[in-house]
Amino acid sequence: MRFIKSVAWFVAGMFGYILMIVSGVGLLSAFLFSKADLTLQNISILILCAGLFLFGFYLNYKNQRR
Repeated sequence: MRFIKSVAWFVAGMFGYILMIVSGVGLLSAFLFSKADLTLQNISILILCAGLFLFGFYLNYKNQRR
């Protein structure tokens, strides 16, 4: 059971890294490559990417604190 938990936390940490990378690229591309129009759809995409980035950071933090 301990092995399964450690593997699960390892997978969660890797998932966190992937979330941070993908959402970070999404945030950078939204800031750099889009025009300055702040429509509701663009704002919601930015909020979603920022939330995913923070969730990935949280998963990595919990994985390292174990």
